[in-house]
Order: sequence, then structure tokens, then C-alpha cells
Amino acid sequence: MSYVSVDGPVSTASQPVASGRVGEDAGLFDQGLPRAPDDAVVIEPEFRDLVQPLQQDELRQLEENLLAKGCRDPLVRWEGNGLLLDGYHRHRLCTEHGIPFRVVDVALQDRESAKLWILQNQLGRRNLTDDQRAAMAHLVSKQRIAISKRDRSAKGASAAARDDHGQFHRSVITAVTERPDVAPVDKPRERTVAAKAAKVSERKVQAVADVEKVKPQLVREIVAGKLTIAKAKEAVKAAKRQPEALAESSESTDTPTDELGEPLPDVPDLRRAFEDRAIIARALSLHSQFMHELNKLWGTPAAASLAAVRPQIEGHCKQARYLLRSHQPHALCPECSGLQTADPKCGKCRGLGWLTAEAWKRHEEATKARSSGKGAK
Repeated sequence: MSYVSVDGPVSTASQPVASGRVGEDAGLFDQGLPRAPDDAVVIEPEFRDLVQPLQQDELRQLEENLLAKGCRDPLVRWEGNGLLLDGYHRHRLCTEHGIPFRVVDVALQDRESAKLWILQNQLGRRNLTDDQRAAMAHLVSKQRIAISKRDRSAKGASAAARDDHGQFHRSVITAVTERPDVAPVDKPRERTVAAKAAKVSERKVQAVADVEKVKPQLVREIVAGKLTIAKAKEAVKAAKRQPEALAESSESTDTPTDELGEPLPDVPDLRRAFEDRAIIARALSLHSQFMHELNKLWGTPAAASLAAVRPQIEGHCKQARYLLRSHQPHALCPECSGLQTADPKCGKCRGLGWLTAEAWKRHEEATKARSSGKGAK
């Protein structure tokens, strides 16, 4: 059985694949980012966390569509280094089911520009509420302001004039303030533009900004659809009435979550397992890339000399993929909620505290079957 690449482009005569290239305008060398192979897909946790997670029914519908019709829309990468920008859910599902997909590349200047691209792309989703759109618009305007400040500073530094002896005779600050071609950062204007693009009122976007000043962690909950702006404003009012709680919330960091958005309990072994998700995802990506190259090798004359060992090679590769997948946490154990780590008494997770994506899917199917059985009775 031949292997089909799930992390690299699938090239056919009718489906050409855009290959990555590195140019001076891509900003890769300035950041020291390595050039990725043309068929590599790299998962960056910081980028992935900017993507709005799908609800369970949406995820199931996407999975059914991919299994029935294949992956028709290409994934989008940052040109040159393979970092995935759009298509995280499709990539995970295609990887799980061995569904081939195509990729297209986008040339971006740097990480800040890449994050802005992701945020703006998320605003194009049709199933967002107005509150979610307002929160996304706020994040977009913040990112634009950050990029504008960076560009303004860079242009000011390059504009500092030298005298006849080659010495600077104006400060960078003076050069910036005196340059008419470098527009100052206009926060209200950026907010207006972002609100218009998101098709929400500027007042809503401002409300999200006000929430962030007091309880910044609530903005992500609004984006995820777990909290409305009205509820967030109530939480802000309550925090202002309790200075101690406000100080505590400002010092706290976001609680890590599983792939379903459930907060992880404060169990060190459990949290370390979920922290390793990105490493395992990268290893799976490299494994798929290797299998893609191996699959191409089987179509060359050299394959005849390897025919005797081909079953062993493919068997070892499949075993490696299975081992990686079996150590990739997806969701908290529904029975022990991750609290029985290293305790084999939990029959569901056997002391791991978490389930893989495959195990979680079986759990959901079994739960649905039991519910259907009770309904029939």
C-alpha cells in the first residue's frame, strides 16, 4: 500500500502546487528563520492560538466533508519557512485520516505581519457573532498600530541625517517627528477602519479595548465565543469594586487549555504533556515529509533494489507514526478530568489524564450511541 503525503503538496496535472521561495521582501533572513522545504507544513503554537477554534458540531461536519469530498481548499503557509497561517483544523483532520491536500504560500515581511494576516483572515468567517467580530477587530487594530509604530521607528532611524564628516547631527526622535512621509499612529482611525471591516459598531470595539485594560484575559474568551461583551463588562465592574481581585488577575497568566478549550488542572505532569504537543506535531510533520519523499522513491528505478526491505521500512514508519500519535494529548480525560495522572485506577485514560484525538472520537461515538439507545427506549 503506497503512502500518500498529508503534510506536503499533492501535485497533479490539474492541481499545480505553489512552491515556496525566499526573497528579500519576505523578511526571513532578518529574523534568522530557516528556509523550509517546499512541501513542509510547520505548526507554530503562537499562530495556531490566534485561530478561532471550531465548535464540536462544526468540527464533526468538517470531518465528514473532508472524508466525503476530500480537501478542496488549499492550506495557506508563510512563504519560505512553511509556517501554517490558515487551515489548522483541516491540517489536523487530513493528517489523522491520510487525506491529501494542497498548499499555497503568502509572502509576508515578518512575524507581526503574519499575525495580522491571520487575524484579518479570521474576520472572514461567517459564523462569528457580533461580539466576536468586535473582539477580533480590536486585535486587528492593535496589531496594525504595533506594525505602524515599528515601521515609523525604522524609517526614523534610517532618516537621521549625517553632516559632512559622516556624523549624525540629529537624533532619531527628531528625524521621526520631522518626517512628513511617516504618518503618526492614529489609534481612533485604526479602530474605525477595523470596526468597518468587521461590520460592527466602533462603540463595540472600544468596549473590548476597555475590557482589555482591566482584565486582558477576557478578550480571548470573547473571541472564543465563551463570553459576551456585556458579561465581560460586568466582570470588569466587579473587579474594580475589588482591588485585591483586580491585582491578582493582572498578575495571573492565561490558564493553558486542551484542544477543546478546557482549562488544564494544575497538575505538573499533565501540563508538561500538553506543552509537548507542538514538539510531537512537528515530529509528525517531519515524518509525513519523509514518507512523501519515500513515496516518490518507490516510483524510481532504485525501488527495485529496495523491494525486499520495503515492507519493513513502511512497517517501521507506520509504527513510528502510531507511537507519536499515541503520545499526543488532545483532550482531558472525561472521567478523571486529568486529576488522576499517574494513577492507573482511571479506566478511561489509564493514569495519563488525557485522551488522544482518536480516543476522544471513540468516546464521543460511544456517548452518542448510549444516548440514542436511551432515547429509543
